[in-house]
Amino acid sequence: MKIDFRQVYIDRLIEIENQIRKMRKLNNWTGYGKLKEEKEALRKN
Repeated sequence: MKIDFRQVYIDRLIEIENQIRKMRKLNNWTGYGKLKEEKEALRKN
């Protein structure tokens, strides 16, 4: 079985966006910096 890394990348971006949305909704920003860094690192690739 071949792993489609593009799909993994897209899924991770969507997961990060959802976590950020949840943070906004709950107004709980714990770990936001780390998520944002990971998102930027993913976008550079």
